[in-house]
Amino acid sequence: MVRKSRRHDDGADDTDSVVDAVVDAPVGADEPEDTSASRGDRPSLIHLLLERVPVLLTAYRVGVAVVGFSIVGFGILLLPLPGPGWVVIFAGVWVLAAEYPAAARVLAVMRRWAAAIVRFIERRRARRRRKVSRRTAKLEARADAESRAAAD
Repeated sequence: MVRKSRRHDDGADDTDSVVDAVVDAPVGADEPEDTSASRGDRPSLIHLLLERVPVLLTAYRVGVAVVGFSIVGFGILLLPLPGPGWVVIFAGVWVLAAEYPAAARVLAVMRRWAAAIVRFIERRRARRRRKVSRRTAKLEARADAESRAAAD
């Protein structure tokens, strides 16, 4: 771990915090390849800190996996029950995608599916509205014709 030290007037050394050391440390080849796969080009401060302590990084990844898979499992349980099962599953995959590139790819596929389903529902609603509008127009025309015939 890189530490910076500061000399005070009285000659005592004071080390900066780990955050300062991590922020000022050069980004190099010692970082894992997949750290920025799902978070963009710049890793977050927490990931910079965790990468300096491998045990914490492993614990963090295990924690993300446990929480993510727990949420996904709860969503699967909600599928046959009344509740937002698919929304909970999406949330669990989103949590997993924060750390694992494979989950980010699964999330991208799920987003495409969700967008396709929304487009299908919108097209179906538009067809229904057109059909109702045509039926309403026919009924109004028939009522007008009947009222004219009754008036004559």
